[in-house]
Amino acid sequence: MSLIAVAIAVDSADEVEGAIAAAQAEAARGATMIEWRVDGLAGHEGALESIARLVKNTPKPCIVTIRSSAEGGGFSGDEEERLNLLLAVCKLDAAPSCVDLELGAFQKSPSFQREFAAAKRSTRLILSSHDFEGRPADLHKRIAAMWSEPLCSIAKVAWRARSVRDNLEAFELLHTQHKPTIALCMGPFGIASRVLAPKFNGFLTYARAEGDLGTAPGQLSVQELKHLYHLSRLTRSTRVFGVVGWPVEHSLSPLLHNAAFAAADFDGAYVPFAVPSEWEHFKASVGELFESPLLQLGGLSITLPHKEHALRWCKERGGTADAVSEWCGAANTLVKDLSGTISAVNTDAPAAVAALATGLGIDQQASARLASGDADHSSPADVEAAARWSRQRVAVLGAGGATRAIVAGLLLAGAEVVVANRTHERASQLAAQFNQRKDPGGREARVKALPLDQLAAHSFNAIVNATSAGMTGGGSESSDPLPADCKIAPGMAVMDMVYRPRETPLVRRARKAGAVVIDGTQMFLRQAAIQFQMFTGRNPPMKLWSELLEQKLSGPR
Repeated sequence: MSLIAVAIAVDSADEVEGAIAAAQAEAARGATMIEWRVDGLAGHEGALESIARLVKNTPKPCIVTIRSSAEGGGFSGDEEERLNLLLAVCKLDAAPSCVDLELGAFQKSPSFQREFAAAKRSTRLILSSHDFEGRPADLHKRIAAMWSEPLCSIAKVAWRARSVRDNLEAFELLHTQHKPTIALCMGPFGIASRVLAPKFNGFLTYARAEGDLGTAPGQLSVQELKHLYHLSRLTRSTRVFGVVGWPVEHSLSPLLHNAAFAAADFDGAYVPFAVPSEWEHFKASVGELFESPLLQLGGLSITLPHKEHALRWCKERGGTADAVSEWCGAANTLVKDLSGTISAVNTDAPAAVAALATGLGIDQQASARLASGDADHSSPADVEAAARWSRQRVAVLGAGGATRAIVAGLLLAGAEVVVANRTHERASQLAAQFNQRKDPGGREARVKALPLDQLAAHSFNAIVNATSAGMTGGGSESSDPLPADCKIAPGMAVMDMVYRPRETPLVRRARKAGAVVIDGTQMFLRQAAIQFQMFTGRNPPMKLWSELLEQKLSGPR
């Protein structure tokens, strides 16, 4: 099991007592190691005495680091003074478990090497290398030098990831390690390297103190590592799943799936993979993730803006696709079975139609069967639901992969569908693509595209927002996608696919108008439930999920 080291920066003697209290709080949260980052403190008079107080009162084994400004730290003083201070720290009566020194500084100081070798010490040496710009060209040369250095007890490399593919190289280094090793990717692309360190026997992963920004980009809190990602459960055999999107850091899918894995005692881990919006990024990143024999990737949830990319990629790779994905041209799930075959599936369509059915008073289970193309037309429930849906006129806002899924599901259920988008040409293209071919059941589609400014002249039973307008982190948090002149009638069903925040501008407007509101959590839970069954073959803990979402999203309604 990898250690969780919380990095706490101390810049002056005045901060020592507060830093010790912070370390105690982090130990209570589950930290198993403390890194004292004393870059600022090291330049002050009496620094050794202050560091001695930190080490003596640390609640867990600790690392002392005086990081140079050349490698992203805050120490810019005399180099000889820095190295002498580190040596003095190693000789303290209550010495730290480790000191961390950059490989370059170690190699340039034969005197430090001699004195460290000669000292009677219990302190281990971490040799480290950091690059805050990107992957260093001589990465393997650096790690080989650390592994071959007798004085080095633990090797550490950290670099700013350029894409999620960098994580795979970090995992490869851990897989081939010759001595205890830390290999981490910094920044938003590197979260997987921090979360999955235990799977690859990384010596430790770093965390930030609660409420702190951290000492390196991308650090998670102890709370997140232990209770969101359940680090203590991860082993070499753990299968990996994740969510791909841009942006993806606000996704609540890791919260649900990791909690469900733990509840079901399923050996899995679910992590976010940030992949920029362009096709080439998706193609390269998802391809390497699935191909990696070390990662053991079992499946991916696909969110904005990659749902069309997911189907295209799967088909180009010779995978299979369900009928709804094929028809609508978008998938939100990629699953790899034990034979290595990858399938593209659209769980959005049945989930969206079932959720909307709650607001229209139509049987939910029958609606889901209709929307997935699995209806039993000899079943009275399915026949009744289809009859009810044939009388519904639904406006769907958007023209991306999510819109495609909802339109497909509504058409399969039998509804009349109107699409409207900020760029009318895209809505027209989407409608034409559906209308030019029959659905999986052989029926003609009936989709109409309207400019947004013409929606007010029409009446609807339901309105669905399938855009990112109102989404936290999407850049349009205050946006209402429905034109102001479009009247929301009392009793109309209004569904917003955005679930974070739950109370979007459209949802607030719909509630005020007396509409039946279906917020994004209902569809989110339903599509996640289908995905969880595909990933694990087990039923998801829906009650637990509802409670978790309520805790995370609760607020004024």
